[in-house]
Amino acid sequence: MSTYCSKSKRELRVVGQDEAISILPAPNKNAIKQRLTAREAEIARLVAAGLSNKQIARRARIAEGTVKIHLHKAYKKLGIANRSTLAVMVSSDPGPWGQGER
Repeated sequence: MSTYCSKSKRELRVVGQDEAISILPAPNKNAIKQRLTAREAEIARLVAAGLSNKQIARRARIAEGTVKIHLHKAYKKLGIANRSTLAVMVSSDPGPWGQGER
């Protein structure tokens, strides 16, 4: 799957898809802290780095099912539907995603 993220509009385009997926505006640091827990933010950064759920589970020393639960909660809190959108959101604004927090 190939994706494209526009710099001018906050949207994600997937090859073969007619309409773009709208992305929420980049929240400020405090909004991220309020929306995602430190663990959810850590998992989100690992998704953006391209790791699979299994790789994330090994790195975070948690079960793969727990990774899925954290991702589901992050999707719900951010109002998104999939890991691609999460990765684009984190990649486009890497600073405030809870780096260094535990």
